[in-house]
Amino acid sequence: MTPQQVRQVMLERFPTFHFTELQWSSIYVDRRPDQRLIAAAVAAHFDSPAVIMDINRRMGRYLPIDEAAEVVCDYVGSGNIRIADPTFKAFMVIASAGMVASWRA
Repeated sequence: MTPQQVRQVMLERFPTFHFTELQWSSIYVDRRPDQRLIAAAVAAHFDSPAVIMDINRRMGRYLPIDEAAEVVCDYVGSGNIRIADPTFKAFMVIASAGMVASWRA
């Protein structure tokens, strides 16, 4: 999938959410994103071997789940990152402030 295709499918299928209604936890340790915390959150929430990640309009991809934490670490703080499983039944948002929330449809 191209970044534009990822953006389009996420706009169509990622549910609307309200930041205040989600349960948030930090992915920062010592004021830096902790790749182990991110990997644990992703692994605990998604059952699929791959996820769809939307970072911005030029950066979106379909990638193996074990690569997701590294990509998040590279881009956390630059905007809100949205992640979904390919069936769009499990969702995660990583806010630019370094907080993560997840839910299921």
